[in-house]
Amino acid sequence: MIAGFPEEGEDDLRETLDVYLHSLRHPQSTPQLNILAPLAGTPIYSQYKDRMVLEDLPSQVSYPGQSQSHADRELVRNYPAIFPSFYLLPTPGLDRPSLMELAEFLSMVRKKLRWLLVALWQRRSGILDVFRAWREHRMALHPDMDGGSLRHYYTLDTSRNEFVAFVRERMAEFGDAAVEVLVAYEETLAQSVSSAPARPEGPPVSGRILLTGIPVRVHGLHVIELD
Repeated sequence: MIAGFPEEGEDDLRETLDVYLHSLRHPQSTPQLNILAPLAGTPIYSQYKDRMVLEDLPSQVSYPGQSQSHADRELVRNYPAIFPSFYLLPTPGLDRPSLMELAEFLSMVRKKLRWLLVALWQRRSGILDVFRAWREHRMALHPDMDGGSLRHYYTLDTSRNEFVAFVRERMAEFGDAAVEVLVAYEETLAQSVSSAPARPEGPPVSGRILLTGIPVRVHGLHVIELD
């Protein structure tokens, strides 16, 4: 799904989020919300090329990494006709910083808190209100976070754990039986992960792997069984 059209209003965004959450209810579905990026030569670029805005957090279509060098930044700034997808379009009906963070937030919860978000949506059917309350809370916790640091934050377990704690604090407003059970589950899971014993370290292995060897999974290693 795409948000951030110049003519888009809040009602449009709420309907988009309803479609997103409806899709999220299906385990094999991986919905994505992207911010509209104007591509060179398209009608929307031609219409708004004089009103494009370059900010620290562009659309995910043009991922700049956690940070950009000054030279890269100047290249994008000096040649907007070549790099228009790093720019954003005017959205008078929507708060652009909030919209950009919403896309990062949804990416995090889809991967780490899918069922909690679905339960919150089914409880209130207004996930935009939940997000806005969360964003206000997040800004109080991390007031200096923006751009690349904000995008990086939503890749960390810190954002997951802080959102779960936020829902726990606002249970009277946001919660029901399903939300409460899922919050308890996520809290227990986070606690078990943080207290897990360290895996034993063995000597380096070279040469052929013996049939008596025991594989140990380390961070970043995925074991795949083939026929």
